[in-house]
Amino acid sequence: MISNTDITLLISAARTATLDTAEQTNTHGRGCHVIINVTSITDTPSVVPKIQGRDPASGEWYDLLPGVAIIATGMTVLKVYPGIATI
Repeated sequence: MISNTDITLLISAARTATLDTAEQTNTHGRGCHVIINVTSITDTPSVVPKIQGRDPASGEWYDLLPGVAIIATGMTVLKVYPGIATI
């Protein structure tokens, strides 16, 4: 039996520009939880997360979960799974 894997996509650091993480492959699962922990905010920035999928035939990216702006400190959990209800 293959178990879940915890990985860190971005280490804790100040962010001042838009960035993408490396492409991730969920080989043994059907869904994922993405945890965003905002520990500090200066001025009026926001984090706008987006989880995308890639069409293997065309290589084009499409949105699975376009997130809303996170404007306060704290933890946000994004969940993607077939059939999960939208909250």
